[in-house]
Amino acid sequence: MSGSPTRKPVKVGRPRADSLVVVDKASVETDIGAAPPRPLAARERLGALLVHKGLITREQLEATLTEAPPGSRIGELLVSRQLVDEQDIAKALADQYGQRFLELSSSPPDPEIARLLPEQLARRYNAIPVRQLDNGLLLVAFVDPTDLRVLDELSMALSQRIQPGVSEPAEIVAAIDAAWRNTAESSESADQPVAGIAAIDAAVDNDSPAMDLVNKLLRRVIASGASDLHFVPTEAGLVVRARVDGVMRDFNHVAAELQAAVIARLKVMASLDIAERRLPQDGRVSITLADTRMDLRLAILPTTQGESAILRILRLDNEGIGISLEDLGMSSGTREAFERALAHSSGSIIVCGPTGSGKTTTLYTALKMLNDGQRAIVTIEDPVETIFYGINQVEVNARAGLSFARGLRTILRADPDVILIGEIRDHETAEIAMQSALTGHLVLSTLHAEDVLGTVARVKDMGVSHLVLSSAIRCILAQRLLRRLCERCKEPCPEEARLLPQTVDGRSATPFKAKGCSACMRTGYSGRVGIFEILELTPPLRALIEQPTANLLAEAVSRGMSTLYDDALRLCAAGTTSSDEVRRALGRGLEQLAVRSPNR
Repeated sequence: MSGSPTRKPVKVGRPRADSLVVVDKASVETDIGAAPPRPLAARERLGALLVHKGLITREQLEATLTEAPPGSRIGELLVSRQLVDEQDIAKALADQYGQRFLELSSSPPDPEIARLLPEQLARRYNAIPVRQLDNGLLLVAFVDPTDLRVLDELSMALSQRIQPGVSEPAEIVAAIDAAWRNTAESSESADQPVAGIAAIDAAVDNDSPAMDLVNKLLRRVIASGASDLHFVPTEAGLVVRARVDGVMRDFNHVAAELQAAVIARLKVMASLDIAERRLPQDGRVSITLADTRMDLRLAILPTTQGESAILRILRLDNEGIGISLEDLGMSSGTREAFERALAHSSGSIIVCGPTGSGKTTTLYTALKMLNDGQRAIVTIEDPVETIFYGINQVEVNARAGLSFARGLRTILRADPDVILIGEIRDHETAEIAMQSALTGHLVLSTLHAEDVLGTVARVKDMGVSHLVLSSAIRCILAQRLLRRLCERCKEPCPEEARLLPQTVDGRSATPFKAKGCSACMRTGYSGRVGIFEILELTPPLRALIEQPTANLLAEAVSRGMSTLYDDALRLCAAGTTSSDEVRRALGRGLEQLAVRSPNR
């Protein structure tokens, strides 16, 4: 494994020269007989190295070996007999393997670096990341640098190459305690079973490598904040990818001999037919991990290379929903216009954008603001992504005949104050939504369109008259999600300042670009922020709904509407995101945006 010490081949039946386990006494005596300490390339046994350092005598070592039970570790035995302390053993191990000795009490780990490894894994393996080295490796403190299995698993969990170091067990425990003190990280045992998964383990062999691999992948991917997990079949096995901050990343590879077992394990979890390999299948499984409820939506798709599996991860608890619109990245002008629309007791508010642009998160944030106990709120969604206290939430079920339109008719009989529609997809749903907005209900919904003008055109194409449209809609909000630059490693990019607004919120424009570090998994980005444009339908603009959309845009911009392009330039000028990220999300660079933005 990269970053682990080079090891010589060991013949079967012959004691390993670098083992921490007690070996044959005669072989130890041979090493002790050498006068000067040997070079590290010749790796002395631990006991012999302690003798050469003068920490113990040859007689003390021999007495310890004589009384040692089979399989015991020489270092632990010497510490238990109070012949040496744990620091002596750690320093000797560092010398034995040519690794660094890390005194964590005097040079504690960087807390952000330390928390790259989940707390439960740090405690399970008694290891903690310390700092990023100049050569690109991540320095990690271990108690036992000889355990290659642990080195491999931590390298996979951290998604980067590591450089082992050696430290005392007590100092590592203290460093772990300090790193996660006053944080929300779970301190539960890493071996705690995932509720929901444990209940079906009887359906497969409990010793199955596939079961263990799937559970480990789920823990790791969920901890990374991924929104979905993809198992892509190839001739060499399954490529495992996860979407983090809206971008796919390779996470792992499943060998070809485990491919069928892993897909079968996923099918068992979602109660699908494991024998059916020719047709697509859909299923779901609810789990609880680290006190967080989640719904996993599984889709199985037969391909020419075998069956692929896609898991969509829905976090059902609403603590992660932004507590305010400002948390989503809205500028003050956009936020005030959106809040004015929410303050009305009737009318329609439409949030538009492509898949994965954060539309549902924006509506859920609005819903959280409206859920004050004084309104009757009902939602109809496909699927329900977050559970809210005190709100009736209905999930579309096509197999049972429950569509958006049919569900809305029943919901209206309950006379709710606020209705949330997961998506307007057809004429019938659009017509019911607009009529509901005209008859005293506040209707929140999403729609797939590129921008606010595209939304107006699409609703018209669904057959809603311009008279109903102009009367029912309060505002249309278009949005995208851009990745935030990592605050730890972003670099100034002054050459782009000429393309940006001179000031942002009263401060000089300071463009930055991505670099990449261990904290952001070498991507240069961490987290996401929204860009928005809002069309608030005031009386002068309502009169233009029946005209070409270009006329509507020109009038709205003349009245101060900020477009998606303006918002993207604002975030670049503030150093929140980069021009490369804007180009990825909007398909245009800063040069094109500066020309395209109507307000420039």
